[in-house]
Amino acid sequence: MKLIYRELFRDIRVRKDVIDKVSKNHYAKLKHWLLKTNSFAGKLYAGTDLIEPVACEEYSAELQVSILGIEPED
Repeated sequence: MKLIYRELFRDIRVRKDVIDKVSKNHYAKLKHWLLKTNSFAGKLYAGTDLIEPVACEEYSAELQVSILGIEPED
């Protein structure tokens, strides 16, 4: 999970793609991780391509980085 967020921060920092593409790639990685680590998720969300996004934007970046234990320097 930490790798997914490291990649997200890296992609944002280096402006690898437009933000919409970065967001879609991040969403796909999270969805893959969820299905891989929580077998029930495949059954729970069967028949749908949409898993409702979590409203991360209401929390500061500093708080999210702290909670996830991410070291931005790395």
